[in-house]
Amino acid sequence: MKRRTRWVLSSAWALAVITLMAATARYLRDSVNNVFLLRSAGVSQRAHSSLQESLERQVGNLGDLAEGLGQDAGLDETSFQEKAVRFLRDAPMFSAVTFLNEKFNREWVFPFSATQGTLGTEMKTHSDASATAQRSIETGRPAASGLVSLLQGGAGILVYAPVFRSALWGGLVEGPVQIARVAMDLIEPSVGLGFHYAIIDERQGREIYSTLTPADRARTPAYDAYFTLPMADRNWWVVLHPPTTPPALAIVAGALSAEAVMGALIYYLWRRRR
Repeated sequence: MKRRTRWVLSSAWALAVITLMAATARYLRDSVNNVFLLRSAGVSQRAHSSLQESLERQVGNLGDLAEGLGQDAGLDETSFQEKAVRFLRDAPMFSAVTFLNEKFNREWVFPFSATQGTLGTEMKTHSDASATAQRSIETGRPAASGLVSLLQGGAGILVYAPVFRSALWGGLVEGPVQIARVAMDLIEPSVGLGFHYAIIDERQGREIYSTLTPADRARTPAYDAYFTLPMADRNWWVVLHPPTTPPALAIVAGALSAEAVMGALIYYLWRRRR
């Protein structure tokens, strides 16, 4: 009878230890994952807030430049350059600024050193830039193209704002934005070194910039964080991807090992007392 009682007690003890270990494993796994997800969400929210304010302000500056040009009765190349200097100081994501006349010819550019080869060129019809310019004229607001090859070199986007004189359309201002410059000067400092990221143009449905490695792309996206950024009349999705997954397995394994050792020790001491 004693032997049977001992076996029942031992079995009950083993079952209790196993149940406790399972509950601990689940709790620790969920806790570690939640901490990891909260960290990603916190970075995402802070980055979204600061980046949205910066991008909206700088695109707004381009619209203000266009409005100022339209109100300048004696507009010439000198006054354009004076306004361009102030604009580029306040909106550094733009590498240059260009004035296009009613025939879509690039009449004035600033700074010239960053726009060599663009002066006097005509906007290509039936291009993404042309469609964006027309959209800007129709809405009276800044509009952004998708990813294009910039005349200044490199890949980027073109932002247009219409110039109206006495309610009549009189030209456009064009601001080229190198996508790598936005990524390195604005996005990267906001998200920090703890994340790799990709920028996706919602309208085009394509990735326009990425720091993701092949290993990142092969890893589960379960811990990714997302936020949107307005770029004139477009939206960009920024995907934050942690370069490592949470160490849940190691933590759970360590806790379970400790519980197993503790359970075995208690059982051993109990047996010795009997």
